[in-house]
Amino acid sequence: MRYAIVSDKNIENLDVGDKVSLFGKIGTVAVDSGAYGIYFKDGVPWELIKSKIPEIVKDEKIRNERTPKFCYCDTFVSFFELMWNFNCTTEDVCDVVEKLPIGTCHICGSPVFY
Repeated sequence: MRYAIVSDKNIENLDVGDKVSLFGKIGTVAVDSGAYGIYFKDGVPWELIKSKIPEIVKDEKIRNERTPKFCYCDTFVSFFELMWNFNCTTEDVCDVVEKLPIGTCHICGSPVFY
């Protein structure tokens, strides 16, 4: 089954199994109960996520209307929750997530992604 394509802040497509960083916390792109998002083995860093909202969402009206609205699952946060609460304005781009490279090219030293 194929899920909607979501890209990270660098416009790298995110696929199930990719490692990603959310405010310095490492998670894995996954599907849980039909939702596409990030699995955190040691639990979702909810307090960290909530603390970043005022810093990132500058428009006070949007911040007051939209946030924080999360499902608060123990180990999973959906891309929809992140994109809604952080007012990501480019369709299908989750500005607060960054895909991590799987390694470095042994020839040129640049990051290598899946």
